[in-house]
Amino acid sequence: LQGDWSSDVCSSDLISLASLPRLILRADPEYPEAAKQARLSGSVDVQFRIDTDGQVRNVTVVKGSPVLATVVVEAVQQWRYRPATVDGVPTMTEGGAVFDFSAN
Repeated sequence: LQGDWSSDVCSSDLISLASLPRLILRADPEYPEAAKQARLSGSVDVQFRIDTDGQVRNVTVVKGSPVLATVVVEAVQQWRYRPATVDGVPTMTEGGAVFDFSAN
């Protein structure tokens, strides 16, 4: 994987959150060998839910090559967050990330 990735947390309730979710464990996707050989480049945009236990659930590919998206989903499913809280109670939030792959 070359290039950058970014992660955003979004929710209509963010203003009322006492604390935002915090990424505490991240796994990076590996550039698939077949994609490297084919010089496949591009971005993969995913959205997901961060549950009250900090686990990532329901990873959905918004856009991107299916070959690259597979490794992104596998990596993001391993991420763990310190969940957002409202009044000290863990709260489910939505998140997203964009991964850029470059054949260079």
